[in-house]
Amino acid sequence: MNLLLKLALVSPCWLSMAFAADLNLTPAQMQALGVRLEPLQAASSTLQSAYPARFMPAPGQERVISTMQEGLVSRVLVVEGQSVKAGQGLLELQVPALLDQQLALLKANSRAQLAKAALLRYRQLLAEGLIAGKKVIEAEAEAATAEAEERAASTALRLSGLSAAQQQRLLSRQQVDSGLVIQATQSGQVAGLKVTPGQRVQAAEELLRLISASSLWVEADVPAAAAGIFRSGQSVPVGNGAAEAVVVSVAAQSGNAQSVKVRARLKSSLPGALPGMTTTLGEASAQSASWQLPQTAVTRLDGKTVVFLKAATGFAPVEVQAIGDGRTVRVSGAFKGGELIAVSGVTALRNAWQAER
Repeated sequence: MNLLLKLALVSPCWLSMAFAADLNLTPAQMQALGVRLEPLQAASSTLQSAYPARFMPAPGQERVISTMQEGLVSRVLVVEGQSVKAGQGLLELQVPALLDQQLALLKANSRAQLAKAALLRYRQLLAEGLIAGKKVIEAEAEAATAEAEERAASTALRLSGLSAAQQQRLLSRQQVDSGLVIQATQSGQVAGLKVTPGQRVQAAEELLRLISASSLWVEADVPAAAAGIFRSGQSVPVGNGAAEAVVVSVAAQSGNAQSVKVRARLKSSLPGALPGMTTTLGEASAQSASWQLPQTAVTRLDGKTVVFLKAATGFAPVEVQAIGDGRTVRVSGAFKGGELIAVSGVTALRNAWQAER
């Protein structure tokens, strides 16, 4: 697949339909507008079309792992870039406040069990006609209250990071522990590990991030003049062919910005790739006859990228699709070489041409 889009030399018929007639300027007018011409020169045969890029998490695929309690990091169980499964331990904290929360759950669980047993007993006595129905109603209210208190204590522990399975072990062992193992909330890769053993962390402080490795995107800042080589839905190579990605978006050029953001989604996971790591987006190179122009020769007109060609009848805007690095643009097409192209005063030339329409 060749990402290089050819420079389109537009026929006079096309120009008459898409643009107004050529703009005829005298030498004095050209000088006043700062218009300078240069003959089109051949560039090297290799035309670069790969741009520096970085991996980034896909929207909604990044999870921040933190703790709701202040504590001390006792062990870090993973390393940067490690693949983990949901529920796997990531690090261990010593959280003194966890002791009181665990005791609260144990007490609430005991009260709930006693209240449930009392309710069963009162219902049996009522069935035997030994007590009034009021006693059963009171026992039902007591059991409901105790159950609600147990749920509240369990929720508080869950918010502190103690999973349902860990709470069940606590209830079966009846033994409190200030150690809290922070577990992975999803399968993915560890990224942005921010803590080390012995470090004290505050409540809600970010500890690390988990990224779904199968949902990485690639983002590149592409020179505005070259953005036309990318289109939504297009398959493009990543890392000089190490992987393939599908272009998701090509941002519109904003004002006089020299570059636009191109984002693409990896088709499959790439071993070792992590958010923030650098790569390339696009083909490394392609062999093609090409022509080189200063970046100043390219402008935007009616939503198209154009250069102004000096013809016998005046200046004509010619639509191009070019690849540039911010200083020069390199294009390929049916040029013979030597054609005169405006390389300065292009903005003024464009404004004058629009005024004549």
